Amino acid sequence: MSLQQQCKRKVLVVEDDDSIRFLLRDLLQLHRHDVYLASDGENALKYLQSENFDLLMTDLGLPGISGWELAAASRRYQSGIRVMAITSWQGKEETERIAQSGIDLFVWKPFRFEEILAAVEKLFPVPGAGV
Repeated sequence: MSLQQQCKRKVLVVEDDDSIRFLLRDLLQLHRHDVYLASDGENALKYLQSENFDLLMTDLGLPGISGWELAAASRRYQSGIRVMAITSWQGKEETERIAQSGIDLFVWKPFRFEEILAAVEKLFPVPGAGV
């Protein structure tokens, strides 16, 4: 398997802000990831019940089902999925709530492209790449 194939991930991006959702899609597709989009937790749950994903990237403040609830539910459907929260609620997350939700990593809004890519790399280190 080539290095590019090893790095390709199937990602579900859940964000209610259209511009951020499409920006994340474009960035991830540019780096050869398969990207699926959902604008709310309900649609994201449908994806999680029917598709296998490597990564769930979710906003925490979603209409209906929150990103917190979605992160916890994703683990019930797919035990190996990694979860990245993208939020502007910096510093307000409770340690216990984070542990219960199963969120692996936080990226704070406003974010830079490099932060998103570095977070994905941290969750999925490339074998043989120098650390």
